[in-house]
Amino acid sequence: MPSSAKLTFSHYPIHQAYIALLHLLSKFLFSFINYKCLEMKTDAEPKKPVAAMDANSNRLTSSLPDRFQKPDALKARLELPGRSGVSRLMKPEMANPSSMSAQAGCSTLRGGGYRNKVSLKPGYSAMDWSELSNTKGKRGMLIAGIEKLINDPEIQRFNNPQALMGLQHGLPPFKIFPPLKVNRAQLEKHTTRDDCWCVLKKRVYCISSYLDFHPGGPDILIKTAGGKDATALFDKYHRWVNYERLLETCYIGEYIS
Repeated sequence: MPSSAKLTFSHYPIHQAYIALLHLLSKFLFSFINYKCLEMKTDAEPKKPVAAMDANSNRLTSSLPDRFQKPDALKARLELPGRSGVSRLMKPEMANPSSMSAQAGCSTLRGGGYRNKVSLKPGYSAMDWSELSNTKGKRGMLIAGIEKLINDPEIQRFNNPQALMGLQHGLPPFKIFPPLKVNRAQLEKHTTRDDCWCVLKKRVYCISSYLDFHPGGPDILIKTAGGKDATALFDKYHRWVNYERLLETCYIGEYIS
């Protein structure tokens, strides 16, 4: 074989390696150019604002739809106006004595500030009073001395005819409307254990049936409240007691001085 042929054959592997290297370089250059073109295209597109900073609250208010926003940001947007603005749209709240739980009262406090409890007889607990109010009380059976109103000319003089008619027909006083009116002279006729009335904040109640349920005992109620306005003493020692619910079925009417 000629020497020139041997030289060509011996250099053939080197030539093949050069071709492979050129192929790899061309692929690399193509990929690099492709990447640069894509990067330039991305930079040329305008960026959409994702969120704006609220300078006052330092919270992010997202421009995305509500369902993609954080709860805090959505809450800030849906926040209602101030209390003064909302109050005009709301119905004024009114206390409903019937919705409050019944309270049997509390211990009586003496001048020194210590408690003066007495042992209540069996069947005279707070639950027993609640049951009594809802049974006999609803039928007007916890009120005593009401017949004195019917026969009093003074009571007939300043009471509404409709209220007097309800009284004459045996309607329980707490169901009569407009309410009966009781003056001081009539109030002072009800001072005994079996017929004990008192006044709490311009409202007259018969407390005869409640005497044995009082944690301080019946005697102190008869002495300090029987036939009197007991509002000052009540506010001093029992101001947290819901008397309107407690004595709901013992209500007689309004007190007029």
